[in-house]
This record gives sequence, structure tokens and C-alpha cells, in this order.
Amino acid sequence: MKKKVLFVSNDSWSLFNFRMGMMKYLRDIGKFDVVAVAPVDKYTEELKREFKFIPLKNLDRKGLNPVKDFLLILELISIFRKEKPDLSIHFSIKVNTYGSIAAKIAGIKVLSIVAGLGTAFNKGFILSFIAKNLYRIGLKVPEKVFVLNSEDLNFFVRNKIVNKNKISILPGEGVNSKKYDVKICNKIPKEKDKFIFLQVSRLLVSKGVVEFVEAAKKIKEKYPFTEFYIVGGTDYGNPEAVNEEVVKRWKKQSPVHFVGEQKDVRPFLCKA
Repeated sequence: MKKKVLFVSNDSWSLFNFRMGMMKYLRDIGKFDVVAVAPVDKYTEELKREFKFIPLKNLDRKGLNPVKDFLLILELISIFRKEKPDLSIHFSIKVNTYGSIAAKIAGIKVLSIVAGLGTAFNKGFILSFIAKNLYRIGLKVPEKVFVLNSEDLNFFVRNKIVNKNKISILPGEGVNSKKYDVKICNKIPKEKDKFIFLQVSRLLVSKGVVEFVEAAKKIKEKYPFTEFYIVGGTDYGNPEAVNEEVVKRWKKQSPVHFVGEQKDVRPFLCKA
């Protein structure tokens, strides 16, 4: 009999872009039924083509509304009790905290993956204090907590957020080595008379976008044959998003080409 695994995140976008490979693998080996649980966005239909999808209606990625968060816990409890999964794998701070609380109430086993501390820990004492304590409560529940680097592991252990015996480093979440085989670049001609710098990220201050644009201006003056590209969406709902007017000014006045969000970044990687 197949076991059921839920993948729960704060948006469909992240499940599609970062977890689809693992979700397909678990399904395709024939031992697991995989269910995606996330808010609806433009990547939801992609998930629905592959898996059963359950929409999260009360998850507000950016907000701190306690009523909405309480409704999220109730919503997740209802999902867990209805689906009765053997394991629920959680991503993002709200799912790792409120989702774990809901799973505890529903009697569901949990695995938590913290793929970065996020903006909550960069926005001053009060927000950081709230985030630490939410994690401290929520991460008591999972069977195991994984982080992606030693800095985050040390942070959680040093601040007594997670017991050191429960937390481990997951060295990456998996890259499809066939999809990103360097041989693909043989089919994409390089522009030999140009030297191309590339940044692949959302337009967030914490991603170093401001530094990239400023560096591009200086380098372009000295080395005219250079070109600069940023591949990534604006994500204006994020508190760390670069101001919309600043982005418009960059597009007019900087040497950087802003090509926006792309489903396939491989052509850009090959040209850089």
C-alpha cells in the first residue's frame, strides 16, 4: 500500500521551481502518493497537471494578522485530518510554525526544511524576536529539521530554537543534473565578442541587486564590451523588494538588461 506525503509551502511557485523533482521522484518510484498544498498562484496549474493539489486560502506570506494565522492553523488541521498523510514536509516560516502546530493537533508526522532565514530575521529586533519564538514553538514538533548551511544550523542551535540532536544540514535540495547538463550549452552559441555577467534572482535588496547594478555601471565604463543581465521577477509584495520607481530608473539609465522571470534560465546560464 502506498504511503501519502504532503508537500506544504507558502506558494505554488516554490513547489514548482524547487521541489518538483523530489515530488516526481517519490511518485514515480511507485511507493508514495504525493499531494501539493499551497496558495493559488500562476504556477498552480503546473502542479495540478502532475499531482493532487489542495489550495491554502488563509496563508498570507507577508502579513502578521493573528486572526488570519489562526484561521490558517484551523485550515491545516482540517486538511491533515481529511488527507491523513503518513508524512507532511513543510517549507517556509509560516508553514514550519503554524503547520507544525496543526500537525501536532492532528497527530501527523512532520519533516521541516528551512531553506533560509528570510526577511523576518533582517528587519529589526521586534520582527526577529517574533520569528525566533514562532520557530521555537513550531520546530519542537517535526521528527527532523533540515537547514541548507552551517550558518543557519549554528544560529538555530546557538539561540536554542532547535535541539542540536534534531537539526542537520541538507547539502542542497537536489538539482536535476540531466536538465542542467553542460552539454546543453553546445547548442546555444556564445557571443564571443561579449563578456556577460548574469544574476538570477528576484529583485530584492537582500539578493545584492543594488550592488550588481552599481558594479555594472562602473565596469561598463571601463570595459565597453561587457553586458549585464538580471533574470528574475519583481515580487513587489515582498518587504525587501526594490522600489518600483528605482527599477524603472535602472531600466532607463543603467547598462543592465532586466529580462524578468523566466521558466527556463538555462539559455542565460549558457551565454554567461
